[in-house]
Amino acid sequence: MTLNEKDLALREALVRYGSTLVAFSGGVDSSFLLARAKYELGTNAAAALVVSPLLTRDALDDARATARRLGAELHEIRLNELEDERIRANQSRRCYFCKLGKYRELVALARREKFAVVLDGSNADDDLDYRPGAKAVSETGARTPLRDAGFTKAEIREAAKRDGLPFWNKPADSCLATRVPYGEPLEESALRQIERAEREIKALGFSAVRARRFGDRARVELPAEELERGRELADEIQRRLRAVGFQSAAVAPYRRGALNNEIDATRQPR
Repeated sequence: MTLNEKDLALREALVRYGSTLVAFSGGVDSSFLLARAKYELGTNAAAALVVSPLLTRDALDDARATARRLGAELHEIRLNELEDERIRANQSRRCYFCKLGKYRELVALARREKFAVVLDGSNADDDLDYRPGAKAVSETGARTPLRDAGFTKAEIREAAKRDGLPFWNKPADSCLATRVPYGEPLEESALRQIERAEREIKALGFSAVRARRFGDRARVELPAEELERGRELADEIQRRLRAVGFQSAAVAPYRRGALNNEIDATRQPR
């Protein structure tokens, strides 16, 4: 299918739903989906954002701003996933339990507010990575219209750019739990340390940063095109990370789902 054909399939699906509540993070995928839903359904489309310890303050502020820019009503759900020991223990199925809890809350909200369906922003590329949360999304009855229409991440960006949506080239992001190796329990103090570390590195002008936490050491992952500059600034990066409590930091290229590839490997930085 061409991009135009996929876009038509998406639009037709949205119209069939009649009313939708978009599970919203402020990322490119859910923002594009919300923009399409608003265009097709008007006030019958809204967004819902789960506010939790796994979300950074910067991401929260950005999501709110994007929803306002799109003219979408934004519902916020407060949820502390760390109260669930299955999530806090951070085993390989953590994402399944996390998504299950979130989407049950979203489905309940949709029912209260009389929305026909909850929409998830997964795309076709997500099938290429370890995504236990996808099963939970399906089990709750949420729909994945971008994936169903065959949109890849690149195609979502292309369509958003074509429509003049300002977030088309926004760097990919993920929840803070993805910075902690499986098997290392999730502690809110550690998550806040990671959040501070990434803010410090972004302040140096990098477009995207992942600070993977390995005890008192960090692996700072940067986009390939910014890696050389990151290595040039290695001493400054070390200084900034020591200031937030890390003893040392290695600079490395960003790898999507990096810790998924290390489920059975050592938890030391590479």
